[in-house]
Amino acid sequence: MIKAPDFEEIIESFENLTSLNCALICDLKTENIVWRKIFVKKDGHRNSFCQYIKPALPFDICGQHCRTRLLKKSEKIREPYISECPFGVIELIVPFFIHEKLTANICCGQIAKFKENTKELQYVYNKVKYYDENKIINKKKIYRLIRKFSWQENPALMRHGTLLFFAVSYIADYMNDTLYEQKIKFLKNEKIQKAVTLIQQSRSSGITAESIAEKVGLSSDYFSKLFKKVTGNNFIDFIIGLKISKAKELLKNTTLPVIQIASEIGYTRHSFFTRQFSRIMGITPTDYRKLIGYSKKK
Repeated sequence: MIKAPDFEEIIESFENLTSLNCALICDLKTENIVWRKIFVKKDGHRNSFCQYIKPALPFDICGQHCRTRLLKKSEKIREPYISECPFGVIELIVPFFIHEKLTANICCGQIAKFKENTKELQYVYNKVKYYDENKIINKKKIYRLIRKFSWQENPALMRHGTLLFFAVSYIADYMNDTLYEQKIKFLKNEKIQKAVTLIQQSRSSGITAESIAEKVGLSSDYFSKLFKKVTGNNFIDFIIGLKISKAKELLKNTTLPVIQIASEIGYTRHSFFTRQFSRIMGITPTDYRKLIGYSKKK
């Protein structure tokens, strides 16, 4: 019997076939542990062009464009379309719905607006230069980066988008059932609801399954099995997911050093925190902060 591909396999195959890079810009309202487990590897733009220009931006221009304007547009039109970012780079946007709700935009790029490299360079550089208040963007560096962009005519690009849209829509049916069933299990199980609340409220770095099991009146073994059945995660992975989520918030919204963030979320060794963050996110905490553009000097 042929096994249907999962979400990651579809994205990887699409990237190999089209030479486009896929990034996921997610609807923050739908974030949960299950969602992060599925999408975390592709969360956000991590290409070399975006990583280079974001530290030069005076404010979160990319976030406003991707998380605000494009998500609203996708919610309305509910089909693939072509978009141009504030810096003149073209992307194919493929909305992804789970349970009829927009969960993420799959942003496929980076694509040149013009076939001629010189024209593309001048167009993109003028856009970037407008926001570069501290004059740190190098034109030669921009040229080297945009040479990696592909160029495709819009009809061909839209055919790719339609293919990806229907491929991920097909597996969304299975994901719908999985996420919906898991949500129902959670809502019906008061002890696991209480356990999750205790975990989220706990400030202790040494929280254990045994201590939570005792507080909700279950044996340790039964609690561990029930927790995984209801949440879809084992206890340790759930705790790590919460810690990494908190770390992302602190990296984005504060200027705290990484070593202090590690301590804030319960790690005694920041080197271990960095390894875990990198394993889950595919990028170090320092690079993540640079990527989202919040390590700028005021």
